[in-house]
Amino acid sequence: RHALVGLQLEALGHALAELLGHPAPPRQLATEVYDMVRDGAGNGHAPMPGAISLVTALHGTRPLAVASNTPRQIVASYLQDAGILNAFDTIICCDQVSRPKPAPDTYLAACSTLRRDPGECLALEDSPTGAIAALTAGLYLIGIPSATDLLFAAHQHAATLNDHALWQSLGLTPNALTA
Repeated sequence: RHALVGLQLEALGHALAELLGHPAPPRQLATEVYDMVRDGAGNGHAPMPGAISLVTALHGTRPLAVASNTPRQIVASYLQDAGILNAFDTIICCDQVSRPKPAPDTYLAACSTLRRDPGECLALEDSPTGAIAALTAGLYLIGIPSATDLLFAAHQHAATLNDHALWQSLGLTPNALTA
C-alpha cells in the first residue's frame, strides 16, 4: 500500500505491474484503475477523519487550494460528494501540469493561481510523494500521514486532521472540532 500512496498515473502503473507481476503494460494497468475510480469504484470512500471539519473551519479564513496527483475529474467528484468542493478557490491536478508530484508543479501552479508566493503558503500532505513536492516548491509542510507507519519529512507533523495542535497552528479554535 505504501508503495502506491500519492503516485501519479505512470508511476502507479509501473508499481502495479511490479507488485502484481502482471505482464500488461504499466500505463494500461494504471488507466484501468483510474477508469474504475472514475466510474464509481471509489464511491463511498470517506475523507480522512476531520477533513470536512477542517476545510469548513478554514473556508473563508484564507485562500484554499487542492494540489493533487489524481486527475481533476476524480478529485472534483470526491470533493463534491464530501460537500466541500466550493470551499476551494482552485484545484490543480496532475492532468493540468506538465510534471506530477514529486515535482513541485502542482503546488507552484496552485500558488500562482492564488497569487501567493509559495513561501507564504502551507501544505497539508499525507504522502511522501506529496511531501517532496510541497517542500521543493517552498511551502511550509504539515504532514498528516495516511497510515500511522508512513514517515516523511515535514516542518510539523500531526497524527490526524483532528489534532488540537494542528488546529491551533492554523489559527483555528480546537473546540470547533465536530468530526
